[in-house]
Order: sequence, then structure tokens, then C-alpha cells
Amino acid sequence: MRVIGALFSIICAALGGLQVWAATRRRSDEFFILRSAGQSSLLAFEFAGSPAKLRSLVATGGDKGRDAVLRSLDIDYLVTAGYVFVTLGFGGILTAVSQPSLGRKEIVFGLVAAAMGIIENVALRQAATAYPNGGGTAPLVTLAAVVKFVMLLLAAGTVLLWPLRTLLN
Repeated sequence: MRVIGALFSIICAALGGLQVWAATRRRSDEFFILRSAGQSSLLAFEFAGSPAKLRSLVATGGDKGRDAVLRSLDIDYLVTAGYVFVTLGFGGILTAVSQPSLGRKEIVFGLVAAAMGIIENVALRQAATAYPNGGGTAPLVTLAAVVKFVMLLLAAGTVLLWPLRTLLN
């Protein structure tokens, strides 16, 4: 049963990685649309911090820029699904190789990151669609983005910690 779980986990991690790659390729197209509309990447929106800054970013590109932001947010849901699969896959792999505590941490980090990514996307969508009155969600967006990226770094660190922990045991 452990072999089947490990194979499923490897497939899950690989498909999740493929999903992230494909979604980011699509997002790079939207990035050029954002740039041509006079806007920066979606990260600038995520880390705007203040309502005034977020409103300013949304206003910069006009209707074309807001449409590009909304499409980028749609694509971001695919990226989120991809890293959930990656973290579930690596969590399963870690469990299959007798590292269940690391596996559980990996899964929790991935799920918390996904939840924060969804909160961030919903709040950014509200700001973009409620323009010129939107932007009040900027502090929530920034907090969710910080937590999301910390969780993703912890998830990556957990996978990198695996060989070290194996050597020490």
C-alpha cells in the first residue's frame, strides 16, 4: 500500500507542477497586457498595502488594465490549485518515506497558502470591480499575500529539510 501511495503522490506532485507551469505561462501573457496598459505585475497589487495605493494601481491601466487584472486573478486560481497538488503530493511522498510529521506539515502549509491565495484573489477582484471606490481591501490583500508566501517558503523548506532529516536519523 505504501508503494501505491508513493506513486500516487509522485503523480500528484508532477501534475501539480505541470499545472503551475502551464498557468504561469498563461499568466506571463497577461503580464505583458498589464505592462502595455501601464501597470506592473500582480505582485504590485498584492503588496499595495494601502487603499490609496491599490486604487492608484487599478486606475493606472484603465478598463483594459482592469480586465487584465481580472484575467490574471482567474489564472491565479489555477496556480493555487497547482501548488495544492504539489504540496499534497510531496506530503504524501514524505509520509511514504517514513517522514509523516514532515508530510503533515507540508500539507498544512500548502492548504493554508491556498486559503490565503483565495482570500487575496477575492479581495483583489472586489477592488478591481468596485473601481473607483474599491481598494479598501488592500491591507487584507497584503496580509494574505505575506502569509501565503511565507507558507509556500515553509512548504519548500520542508521538502528541502527531508534529506537532512533522513541523514540525521
